[in-house]
Amino acid sequence: MHDGIAIREFGNEDEFLSACSPECLKNARLQEWLEAPFDWHTHWLRFKKVLQFVAAGWIGLFVYATLILIFGWGFSGRAAGCALAITVLPIVCRTSDVVLRLTPGGLTEASYALGSGQWRTVLFVTLPTARSGLATAVILGTARAIGETSPVLLTAGATGDLNLNPLHGPMMSLPLLAYLSVLQPQQTVVTRGFGAASALLILVVLLFIIARIIGGRGAGQLTARQQRRRAYGSARDLARYTRQHGPAGYPKEE
Repeated sequence: MHDGIAIREFGNEDEFLSACSPECLKNARLQEWLEAPFDWHTHWLRFKKVLQFVAAGWIGLFVYATLILIFGWGFSGRAAGCALAITVLPIVCRTSDVVLRLTPGGLTEASYALGSGQWRTVLFVTLPTARSGLATAVILGTARAIGETSPVLLTAGATGDLNLNPLHGPMMSLPLLAYLSVLQPQQTVVTRGFGAASALLILVVLLFIIARIIGGRGAGQLTARQQRRRAYGSARDLARYTRQHGPAGYPKEE
């Protein structure tokens, strides 16, 4: 019955089969996608997925072609920072998104039920719960940024002089400095290269320790200072409640 209605609607059987062909269905789906309203969130998710599989060298070439050649920044530390920021962006966003999705929905629902707004719920419920996972995302992104050499070489260049200005002039990265120093025949330069590698290792260890201090505690575990603040706030609320709703003869708050 339905087939007869569909064929009668299209006129004949040939037109019905041609309308149901895969090409027509693809064109209809494409037209529906083009006519759909522009959603920044959906396109941002697609952009992150695509950017996750782009090699770091291509990102360095993109920053070199745009910021250095077109905008005239020149080889500098800020150009290298932009390249590393684009490189780190997909892995940090992806990991943070997974961590935030694993946050129990009952906690946010309980916060909303108690009258808290969205921003207060995110600040005092969601972020403290996902703090360890967010710290892990920062560690992964920092590890990838420190280990990248090609985008830094394409955007910051290389120099034998000490340059402390990240806005102007080429700068030398620690991995490149360590590699070039150990290839030199002078023992002093080789020692300098091992010193650069040791400084890079110490920097990674310090960042790891800081991240563990920030996100090492689980959800609901308070520091000693936070426990004292919580006890002081509870005592203050108890005294205020007692003054307002105390027994007869108790001095009440005006």
